[in-house]
Amino acid sequence: MKFLPPDHYTVYEEDREGWIQSYPETGEYDFSLLGDSITHIDFGNYRGSSISGNVYNDFNSNGLRDTNDIGLGNWKIIISGALIDSIRTDDSGRYTFNGLEPGTYTVSEVLKSNWKRTAPPSPGTYTIQVVQGELYTDKNFGNFKFGRITGRKFNEDRKSTRLNPVTVRNLVCR
Repeated sequence: MKFLPPDHYTVYEEDREGWIQSYPETGEYDFSLLGDSITHIDFGNYRGSSISGNVYNDFNSNGLRDTNDIGLGNWKIIISGALIDSIRTDDSGRYTFNGLEPGTYTVSEVLKSNWKRTAPPSPGTYTIQVVQGELYTDKNFGNFKFGRITGRKFNEDRKSTRLNPVTVRNLVCR
């Protein structure tokens, strides 16, 4: 036990990754010590929760992450509810929201142009009732990029080397 000279003191605890301080409300004790003893300098903590997943290119648009589906980096993921925040996926398409307090959260992605979401099903979000200390994984977003086919159709004039354009009414892709 260390004895302290009379003075003004502030007592707080250092943050620890993965933990959330719940007591005292202010996060610290501020008092003057005048030769007496101060008791009940207590701190309450609980392990925070996390929500994580991947954003991937769903090449065959089946809504499942197959072995050839690759992660998509730099996609914006939004969390709302007890906390409102956003992050971007890493180069492998991974994201994680750490240090979540208990409560209801909705996780969504910002869909980029020319992409179609394939997972999760409509409405394309995850709503999670987070409890203390739990890890919620595999909250994945599958996306399929629309392709584009371009070209021209010509009526070939066999008597010359010239191609005459014609109007295309129906184009069928198989």
